[in-house]
Amino acid sequence: MENNYQERHEEFSQSYTDCEGEDLVSLVIATGEWLERLLIDRQTVETIMVALYCALSGNDVPEEFAGDDWRQLWSTHFNDCNLKSTQLMTELNAYGFWGLRPDSYLVDKQVAEKELIERIGFLVAKGRALIDAIPAGWGSNQFIGNTVLAAEARFAIDAGHGVTPAQLAELSKLSLKSVKNLLAPGSGVAVLNLDADGKIPSADAKRWLEARSDFRSSIWHMAEANELFERVEEESDDLDDVIFVPATKDGNLFDPKTCRRAHGYTIGKKGSEVKVEDYRSALDRLSKMPTPQWRRPNALGNWGIVSGVSWQRKTLAELGLATNDGGDA
Repeated sequence: MENNYQERHEEFSQSYTDCEGEDLVSLVIATGEWLERLLIDRQTVETIMVALYCALSGNDVPEEFAGDDWRQLWSTHFNDCNLKSTQLMTELNAYGFWGLRPDSYLVDKQVAEKELIERIGFLVAKGRALIDAIPAGWGSNQFIGNTVLAAEARFAIDAGHGVTPAQLAELSKLSLKSVKNLLAPGSGVAVLNLDADGKIPSADAKRWLEARSDFRSSIWHMAEANELFERVEEESDDLDDVIFVPATKDGNLFDPKTCRRAHGYTIGKKGSEVKVEDYRSALDRLSKMPTPQWRRPNALGNWGIVSGVSWQRKTLAELGLATNDGGDA
């Protein structure tokens, strides 16, 4: 059971492509454009939107940004901002499509399952509130809309509530027309029927979904399975010279040189990444994550997120760090 959770969490981490971010940046840009129309003051809005980027990202304006249009800054460097809405949508994607627990929001792992599902329902409701608050024609909400529908469908099934055809369509990744055809009289699919409220009973929806080879059942209740790592206490003649470093499945370490970029180190899952300048500080943050994740270059030099599956004992000399070095070599 633990391996199932670990493997699925790893699969999600490797395959998630930040599609919701495309919608969210379009909404930010639409907000700025509305301010331009409201204030009739392009220069002031330019100042506001640039300042907003700097405040949320914790960075100065990138050197390559010429200041010609704040839209360019947001569309190019949106991921630097680590918006809470991006984190929420990432967590709902993991829950909705993958059946995983939204760990970044549910820090306390020692809660009863009934309370846990209530907390998940609260997060799903926050996603729906965001969707419903978007004015008509304001940016894009295709990806975040799909994510929220899938999360709503899974939550309804997990909590024993009825599921709408639109929600079930998104969770099963079928078109709404296909689901409606399955609900039509004479379709031959007796397990899919509408109740008096126009919804599909949760038990029927669950049986139908579990018969599909591409459906991932809910395993969010296996929270303890996400505690993938135990730091091994090993004796050493000089513990000051020893640290534990996360390693990927293929043996690549969170290396102080290979994983460092101009700004330092980027750690955390997609949607909730943070930049840390100091290696020791980054290592400390990784040790507190259920699954340590960080960016590193692949063989082609492209930077992507990898996940740790074990902790390896290394000396400071092996990592190229000085004994009394509190930061990077």
